[in-house]
Amino acid sequence: MYVLRLYLASVIMGLIQSFTQIEMNIFRSIFMTAVSCCIIAIHKTDKRTAAKYASLFLIWQVATSVVVLYINQHSSAAMEDFAAFLLPAISGNCLNLDGGIFYVILGIAFYIFRDDKRNLAFSFCGLTAIHTFCNTTHYLFALLYRVKLVPVIGSELSDALEFFFELGMGPLIGIGESALYVNYSWMMIFSLPIILNYKSQKIRYVRFVKYFFYFYYPSHILLLHFLAV
Repeated sequence: MYVLRLYLASVIMGLIQSFTQIEMNIFRSIFMTAVSCCIIAIHKTDKRTAAKYASLFLIWQVATSVVVLYINQHSSAAMEDFAAFLLPAISGNCLNLDGGIFYVILGIAFYIFRDDKRNLAFSFCGLTAIHTFCNTTHYLFALLYRVKLVPVIGSELSDALEFFFELGMGPLIGIGESALYVNYSWMMIFSLPIILNYKSQKIRYVRFVKYFFYFYYPSHILLLHFLAV
């Protein structure tokens, strides 16, 4: 039910995005993480079934990516936002994820090392360092430029690399700019003490508290969006 709730929330947020052009939809990133963690959980007891689900999941991602990209390339201006936001949400696709696949990998690391605080801290710090390095330096653009100089296939290869970089990290906007005012996602490292102090215990939540985030997230995003307009 949790995964289904995340999916429905991601679709609703995708619908909001298609009307407002808001780029943030963390529900999709959490949904992709939850599906990946479910496959990992199955792998512990039934490796063959997990391998089958993982293969189907990858095939689905490739197939839906082709469809989404094709529709995005051939859609009218009126359908552009539908193809960019709502269609990936409906299809459960990994394109245009909030934070890119990086956030999914981070979530998977949290799941794998949930009972190993030392490795959880190392993985969190390591992934944050890599993400910060890629965002605050010009090495990605330098690499794309050098690849583009390769004879014959340079331009196509550079475009392909840029696509995979954006798939992994999100839009390459603000790359190489200030780590304090633009690329400040590294500040999530300050949440580590809170994460390490978390005790994995089942708590009976009041129904309102249990579902609060599903309403709070889109509401506060919309509020900030309209205040900025």
